[in-house]
Amino acid sequence: MKVNVNEYKNNLRKKIYIDNKNINFNPNITRIIENFACVNKASDWEENSVVSLTKNDIFDFTYDFYKNFLDKKLFNIFECYFKNRNENILFLKKSKYNLEGYTDENNIIKIINNNKYNYIILDTLIHEIGHAIANIYNDKNSSLDYKLAYSEIESIFPEFLSTMFINKKEYSQTIYNSYLSLCNLNNILNYKLEVYYYMKNNNIDINSNDLFFKLNNDLDFHHNSLCKVYETPFNEYLPYTIGAVYAFFLINIYMVDKDYALKLYKDILNMHFYNERYYEKYLSKVNRNVEGFVINYKNTITKYVRMKNGKLQEHFDRGE
Repeated sequence: MKVNVNEYKNNLRKKIYIDNKNINFNPNITRIIENFACVNKASDWEENSVVSLTKNDIFDFTYDFYKNFLDKKLFNIFECYFKNRNENILFLKKSKYNLEGYTDENNIIKIINNNKYNYIILDTLIHEIGHAIANIYNDKNSSLDYKLAYSEIESIFPEFLSTMFINKKEYSQTIYNSYLSLCNLNNILNYKLEVYYYMKNNNIDINSNDLFFKLNNDLDFHHNSLCKVYETPFNEYLPYTIGAVYAFFLINIYMVDKDYALKLYKDILNMHFYNERYYEKYLSKVNRNVEGFVINYKNTITKYVRMKNGKLQEHFDRGE
């Protein structure tokens, strides 16, 4: 089958344009990405997928960790959820999604293990339970526009911290490999930032005929590499970098003050910085009543408000 080169390049232009727009819409993203320490070598670590555990091992490790990690209120949520683990936690042979595990819209954890139990499955379960607890603790989470960017803090923090309570070399190695995968994602985000700033600083239009020549000549970014990097949208990678940065921040606090670290963690679960008070502050500032809605078209999110006169107006957040 013959590939239409122009169509191929136009599709890539669209992806670069959407990612550049999303980067521009988030002015604090650069600092977050640059602060995420990248580790480039994994050669000292063994592959642990062959180390076998039983299903009961997985559940026992998970229970012991969350019992030690959480405060009383959060642990009660976990315990109620975990008591019904036969209904709430499902192990599957395959999934329609290319994921090791996920928490669905009904707060059911689904882990793809193909009848195998190992430290990778344990890591995945601890991660996904973080999402499940968050969904129960604050059931408004999923309805907030800003939830996406911060959605992985609730799961990466307990995931990384669990090595303190699960004192197994193989498990530590598994978590380290998980960390390395986040580093790889962050490298891709850095790649996209470099393209964004290069185009911005040199006033290069997305429709420029020599766009790909310049990216290749000046940045040594070949067309095939660009296709691979832009295969997944910027906004889908971003939550994992934010989650890792904030997780390390919380772990450092947890080491010296568990109660305060868990207070900050619960603030994340509550989304205090973007709850109803944020909306009320906005209404009082603009002195008008509005109804708002969001349109998500081809990974581009646009926010609108309807004014008293009935007209629609695009709304831009400025962090105020």
